[in-house]
Amino acid sequence: MTSFRNTLRRVSLCAALLPALAACGGSAEEPRVETAQFIAMAKAAACTESRNRLYVIDDMNVFWDTAGDCPYASPVSKLFAKTPGDLLCTYTGRPGGAFTVCNDNALREMFSSLVANRDKAGLGLGTGHTVQEIPF
Repeated sequence: MTSFRNTLRRVSLCAALLPALAACGGSAEEPRVETAQFIAMAKAAACTESRNRLYVIDDMNVFWDTAGDCPYASPVSKLFAKTPGDLLCTYTGRPGGAFTVCNDNALREMFSSLVANRDKAGLGLGTGHTVQEIPF
């Protein structure tokens, strides 16, 4: 969680500097998570009979949590940046043992916490974060 908080602090600092960058010709608008793409992906997914939930975290990431009747591909949780093409981490539970893969190891601790706390309010992140379920 510490590395995730540090990353969020760096992002917050960058967000504070965006107006200054805009004055120099940069863009002050940060793209928001495009939920329609995630909803379409979740609706089309297989092995989601038991659970198929999407969450936006801090308007920066999407956590997708699924479970179903596929013995070799369930449950599955994924963390994305702002689009489905920006996959950051994947957790797959299998009968032979679960495994987690993250493109950036700095995200591994935070992602493992999301998976472990998927049934808790706010995904267990605490009051310093906003977590909103995406209805579909």
